[in-house]
Amino acid sequence: MKDKLLSLLLIFAINCFSDTSEQLNNFFNNELFFIQTSINKLNNTSDESKGTYIKNDDKSIVIEINSPFREKYFINNNEIKIHDLDFNQIKKIPINDKNETMLINFLSDGFPKNFNNKIAINEKIFFIDFINENTVQIKFKDNMQIDNVIKFYKND
Repeated sequence: MKDKLLSLLLIFAINCFSDTSEQLNNFFNNELFFIQTSINKLNNTSDESKGTYIKNDDKSIVIEINSPFREKYFINNNEIKIHDLDFNQIKKIPINDKNETMLINFLSDGFPKNFNNKIAINEKIFFIDFINENTVQIKFKDNMQIDNVIKFYKND
């Protein structure tokens, strides 16, 4: 009896991971709105950015930040192009290390079937969770140890 129960739990757990990956992949194929909150506990300050996220058919990603500054990011397999809309300046950053851009790779190419809501990149850990069917949250500490939360929203 125990073996059957354990087998059923294992099958349920595998299906949950698979469903989570599929749900995340479907979610990030939509045009999304986001709010990023950065909380600096040392200075007791917080900053907020708002914008949109679009994944194109060619798997490239466009992120437009509307506030507090106006910037547009064009991301493909080879580079990240940052367009400062306020000053009309463009900066290109080549993508040389796929491990450094693992989160971007998952957003572009899809989350793997065994994804368990956590991505570890060097010493940074990104936690990705569904808040509800229309909201996904990504939490991480940046290289300055500032807590960041990005909430992506579907516009249904």
